[in-house]
Amino acid sequence: REAEGGEQQSRQRMGARRAATVAGLLAAALAGGSLASSPVGVTYTDWDGALTCRPEAFLLPASEEAIALALREAAAAGQRVKVVGAGHSFSGIQMLDSQDAPGGVMLSLDRWAGIVAVTYGDQEPSLVEVRAGTRLRDLNTELERRGLALENLGATAAQSVVGACATGTHGTGRELGSMATAIQALRIIDSQGNVVVASAEENAELFAAARVSLGALGVVSTVTLRVVPMFHMRKTVVNLPLEELLQRHDELYAKYERMQWSWVPYSHQASLMVREVVSDEVPITGCWDTSATNQSASEGIPSFLTASTCVDVSYKTLVDSNEAYGERTLYTEMEMFIPVEHTVAAVRDLLAWQESIKGLHNERLGTPYSMVRYVAADNITLSPIRGRDVAVLSTILMGNQNRTAAPKEFALFARGMEKICKEKYQGVPHWGKKNWATREDLAPFYGEEAYASFEKMRERLDPEGIFLNDYLVQRGIGATSA
Repeated sequence: REAEGGEQQSRQRMGARRAATVAGLLAAALAGGSLASSPVGVTYTDWDGALTCRPEAFLLPASEEAIALALREAAAAGQRVKVVGAGHSFSGIQMLDSQDAPGGVMLSLDRWAGIVAVTYGDQEPSLVEVRAGTRLRDLNTELERRGLALENLGATAAQSVVGACATGTHGTGRELGSMATAIQALRIIDSQGNVVVASAEENAELFAAARVSLGALGVVSTVTLRVVPMFHMRKTVVNLPLEELLQRHDELYAKYERMQWSWVPYSHQASLMVREVVSDEVPITGCWDTSATNQSASEGIPSFLTASTCVDVSYKTLVDSNEAYGERTLYTEMEMFIPVEHTVAAVRDLLAWQESIKGLHNERLGTPYSMVRYVAADNITLSPIRGRDVAVLSTILMGNQNRTAAPKEFALFARGMEKICKEKYQGVPHWGKKNWATREDLAPFYGEEAYASFEKMRERLDPEGIFLNDYLVQRGIGATSA
C-alpha cells in the first residue's frame, strides 16, 4: 500500500508538471500572438495519414517573438519541439516521439508566411526574402506577379519553403542543384529564442549546415532565396521501350538539361519526360488543364507516364496544380542518391531485383513505379548530393485517394533498391522519404568531419536537444543529447 501511495503521488506530481507546462505554453502563445488549436489531446497526422503523434500543445505563431516565446517555454519545461509545414515527409523526420501518450510541442508556421522583401538585381542575382511558413504554391504565384521564378522545384508545391529545403527536396536537372542551393541567407531562432543570421559571409559553417537543417538546427524564421526572371518551358512526355532508353541514356542525359524517366515494373516500357526552356513568344498551351492530364488522373495513371506536350510558365511545368493535389492519389516513396555515372548499371540491378520478387508482388495492394531524376553537386554539410552529381532512383507504391500504400508491399520493393544502392553504388537516402538507414549506413558517405560540423552547430543552437526525435538520433544526429 505504501508503494501504491508513493506511485500515486508521483503520478500526481507528473500531472501537475504537465498542466504547468501546457499552461506556460498557452500563456506564451497568447502573449506572442499565437493560437493553440488544443492544449492537450490533439493528434497530428502527416499528409497521407501514415504517421501520427500527440503533442502536448500545437501552436501557430504569427511572429518571431511568438516563436521565441514558445521555444523558451518549451525548453524550460523540457519539452521536445518539432516544426511542421505540409507534413509531406514520409520518413517521420518531422514527427514527435509521442504516438502513445501526449508529449512535446508542435509549431506550425502557417501564420508566419509571405514575402518580406524583393531585391531586383542587374549584375547580381535577384533575391526574395520569405517567411518560413510560406507554401511553395503561394510563393510561385507571388513571384510570377513580380516577373520572377524559382529556378527549379520538386514535384509538388504543397510544401512549405523551409520544409522543402530542410530535407533536401530537389527537382531534376543535370546542372541544377536541390532547392536548398537557392538559399543565400537564413534567420534562425535557437532553442533559447535568440535570432542568428547565417550566410556565406556570416556564420559560414552554420550556413553550410542549416540549408539542409533536418529540423535539428533551431527554427528557421526566414530564408533569402536566389530567383531568376520568369521563363517559359515546354514539357514533353514520350513513351519508348525501356531497353532503348537504357542504351541511349548517356546520349539523352547529355542532350536534355531537365530530364527524368519512369517505368512500371514488368512492363518493359519507359516514359521519358523532358523540359526545355522556350521563348516567351511560343504560345502557352497550359500544363495544368490539358485533356491528357485530366484523363490520366481520372484513370489513376500518374501524369509522368502519359504521353503529352504542353507549354507554360516555368513552375506550371514543374509542379502540380492545387486542384490536382486536392484529388491526388496517396502513395509512399523512397529515394536513393547515387553517383550519376552508375545510373544504368544501378537500374539494371534494380530491374533484376524487381524480376526476382515478381511472384511475391500482390497487385491488389498497389501499383509500383520507378523513377530516375538528376541533381548537380552541392557543398551542404549533410546533403545527400554533397560533392557529387547524382542520379536519384525512386521507388513509389500507389495507394488510393483515401489510403496510402500498403507498408509491407512497399517495403518489398523499396528495401531491395536501398540494399543495391547502398552496397554497390555509394547510395544514401533522401532525408524526407521513407528509409531504414542508421548512422552506420550514412557515415561512410557523409564522413565523421561532416557529422562533427553539423553536431557542433546543433549544440550551439540547441544544447538541450529539444529539436531532436528518434528518427534523427537513429541516423546519428544528436545521439549524445538524446
